[in-house]
Amino acid sequence: MHYYQHHIGDFIKATARLSDTQAMGYLRLLWMYYDSEKPLKPDIKVLAFQIGATIEETEMLLESFFWLAESGWHHTRCDKEIEDYRQFLSKKSSAGKASAERKKNISTTNAQQVFN
Repeated sequence: MHYYQHHIGDFIKATARLSDTQAMGYLRLLWMYYDSEKPLKPDIKVLAFQIGATIEETEMLLESFFWLAESGWHHTRCDKEIEDYRQFLSKKSSAGKASAERKKNISTTNAQQVFN
């Protein structure tokens, strides 16, 4: 996903208690999540390095905003936005295929168009 809706009010409410460094770390975690379209890897040490934060800060951010499953660190809102995005792409793909099929069927008929 190269685009997501960033709800400024929700972000400010969720991060008001964080330092600027912590808020940036959280934002980087969100960006990684949206960019890969999948949960973050469970290795906190690697995630800390990737976002430029300490292991302790990264662990605090993950435990505060994410939940751990076998597949990695999940974020409820990210999961929903990614699912909505995939459904949108699927609908667009289906519509495009249906349109192409209609055009194909129209061009293969032997009927002649009547012109005024």
